[in-house]
Amino acid sequence: MLAIGNRLELREIADWLEPFDAAAVDIYQARTGIAKDTIVAQLDAETWIGGRQAVDAGWADTFLDADEVEEGGAQAAHRTAAKELDLAMAKAGASAQPPPRADARVQVRHAQRCRRWYAERCRDRHAQRCRPRDRRRPRAAYH
Repeated sequence: MLAIGNRLELREIADWLEPFDAAAVDIYQARTGIAKDTIVAQLDAETWIGGRQAVDAGWADTFLDADEVEEGGAQAAHRTAAKELDLAMAKAGASAQPPPRADARVQVRHAQRCRRWYAERCRDRHAQRCRPRDRRRPRAAYH
């Protein structure tokens, strides 16, 4: 997450994030059986846990081999596209309130359709077709 503002705005964002931390701690505690205080300390310290250690401690079910990870490439590409969209929106001055997930998915699908269309047709026709659509900004993402 990227937060910009003065000390009061940053405190407001920190307060807004606290329920997410509490939910994560509850989930991790139920999953691992580790005391909540220990989990909070690990989250606050941004503790890194490797794959094997995560499985051994109960944080994860199994450790995936590299071949298994590569099979999920299409899903990873969609997640990467969504993250790139979030980053681009943040750089463009999107509000601190994240857009609804459905809006972001629509934008990612549009970008993917344009990319496929562009690959099949010439550059000029693609630019003419997508230019008006690209100028529209999602209402939820900008103020």
